Amino acid sequence: MPTSCLDVWEADWVASWKDIPRGVAMITGDTAGTGGGGMWKGNPIWWRWSGKQAVYSSNWREAKTVVRCLQAFTKLGVGSENGRIVVRSDNSVTVRIINNRHSAATALGDIVEEIQTIERKAKVEVVAVHIPGAENTEADSLSRMSGDVHRKEKVTDRVLKGLSHQASRALGREVSAVRGTKEKGVEGIEVHAPAGDEYQSAMKAATTALEPRILLVPRAVGDSWRRQGVKSRVMERFRVGHRLFEVLPPVAGRVAYGGDRDRSAQRQGSRARTLSQKAKQAGSLSQRELVLASDNKPDPTPKDELVKVAEEIEAAALEASTKQRYEAALRKLERSNPFLLPMRCALDVKMGFAYLKGLKGNEIGTLRGVVRWWHHMHRDEQPPFESDSLRYFFTGLRKLADNSVKTKERLSKEEVLKLIEYWEGQGSLDALRNIAITVLAFFLAKRIGEILVRGREDFILRDKAKPPFVACYIHRSKGDRWGRGTMCPIPLVGTDGTALGQRILEFLEKAPKSGTLFRATDAYGHRWAERPLMREA
Repeated sequence: MPTSCLDVWEADWVASWKDIPRGVAMITGDTAGTGGGGMWKGNPIWWRWSGKQAVYSSNWREAKTVVRCLQAFTKLGVGSENGRIVVRSDNSVTVRIINNRHSAATALGDIVEEIQTIERKAKVEVVAVHIPGAENTEADSLSRMSGDVHRKEKVTDRVLKGLSHQASRALGREVSAVRGTKEKGVEGIEVHAPAGDEYQSAMKAATTALEPRILLVPRAVGDSWRRQGVKSRVMERFRVGHRLFEVLPPVAGRVAYGGDRDRSAQRQGSRARTLSQKAKQAGSLSQRELVLASDNKPDPTPKDELVKVAEEIEAAALEASTKQRYEAALRKLERSNPFLLPMRCALDVKMGFAYLKGLKGNEIGTLRGVVRWWHHMHRDEQPPFESDSLRYFFTGLRKLADNSVKTKERLSKEEVLKLIEYWEGQGSLDALRNIAITVLAFFLAKRIGEILVRGREDFILRDKAKPPFVACYIHRSKGDRWGRGTMCPIPLVGTDGTALGQRILEFLEKAPKSGTLFRATDAYGHRWAERPLMREA
C-alpha cells in the first residue's frame, strides 16, 4: 500500500483460505479433462467441455471455471451482502491472475477481462485464494460428473425397486418409491432427481415436507449439505457408470432451431463426439492429434491480417508518454541538425550526440532509444551503438553531463487540506477537477501522469463494504514493468472525518461520461474539451 500522511484503510482483507472473514461469499471451483464444476452454499454447478475446449491448457480451464461459476452464482445473489466474493482454487496460476488482474498470456488475459466485466455488472469485488487439492474434494467430484443428462431422462424401475427396499428397511415399514411428485391418494415415498439450479429448492422442499423424500444427487452435493447441518440419511451410493436413468421417448414434431449458427454448433458437437470415439479406437493421446491428422484442417490466416496483428503488437510496446518524450527529443535533434539521421556509422553517432554535451544525463539514454525507434520505423539498420570505437565517447559524454538531482519537498497533511480548501472557495468545475486530482495524487502517492489518464471505468464504488470506499484501478505504473495493474482503495471518509472518496464521487457526477476524465479548457474557453489535461498544466 502507498504511504502518506492520511490514514490508509488496509485493502488486503483476505490473507489465506483459512482466515476468510465471516459473511464473505465463498465459491469453490475445479476442473478436469472432461468438465468443470463449482459450489456455493450447497448450490452445485457442473458442465462438460466441448471438444475444442478439452484440448486447451489446464490453466485456461481452471480460469474459465471461475468465470462460469461467477456467471451462474451472481444470478443467485452471491456477493450481494457486502460486495465481496472469495474464489477458492487449487490452481496457483488462476489465483495469481485474478489477484494481479493481469496475465501476459492472451487467452488468460481475456478471461481476466471477463471477470472484471462481471465485477462491474454485479458491483462486487472478486479475490482468489489457493487451497490444497486435498481440501477441494467437492468441486473436484463435480468436475468429473457427466452433466445434467437426467433432465431429459427418468429414473429406471430397477433403481426405484432398490430404493423402495432401502427405504422400507430404514423406516421399519413397507413403502414403495414413486418417481417424481405423487398424486393425491397414492401412498409411497417421492424420488426426485434435481439438476442445474433445482438443487437448493429441492433441498428446502425436502426439509419442510411432512413426509420423507429421496433425492438423487451427486456425492459432493450430499456431503456439502450434511456439513451445513441438513439432517439426512445416506442411502446406497451408486457405482460409477451404473445406469440410473433411462431415455424418455422422443417428442413428436421437429425442433425449430434459431438459425444456422445453432445447426452449425450441433454439427460441431456431433463431430467432436465422433472424433473422441475414433481417437479411442486409434489409440491417440489427444483429440488435437486426430484433428491435425484429419482432413478438417482450419483455413490458414491471411498474411495481411497477420501483418496488422504484428503492427498492433509493436505499437503496444511503447506507452503514450514514452512516445511523447521520444517525439520531443527527435524535434530537439532536428533543430541541432536536420541531416543527422540515419546514423549508419560511428562518426554519425558522435555527431548526433555531440549537442548533448553539458545537458542532463538522462537525455543520453532517451536519445539512444529515439534513434533506435527512428531506425526501426524507417526500416533501416540499427545504429552501431555497441561499436568499440564509441566506448570512450559515451564515457566522456556521461562525465560531462549535468547529473545534479532536484530535491522535492513533500507536502504535509495540513498543506494538502489548505490546498483543497482553496479550490473549494473557487466554486468552479475546474476547481472540482483539481480537488479530485489533489486527493488522488496525495492519498495514493502515485505519479501525476498515472492519474491524469484515468477513465470513468477505472473508478468503482464499493458502498456495501465496511467501511465503504472508492476503488481506483491503476493499469500500469513505473514500478509495474509487466503491466499487472494495481487496485487502490480510497475510503469515503477518513478516520479523522476528512472527506476523501466523497470528493471523487462529487467530481464523477460532473465529469465527462466517456473517455478521459481529467480534461483541460481549450483556447476558446470551452470547459473540459476533448483536449486531455497535461502534467505541465
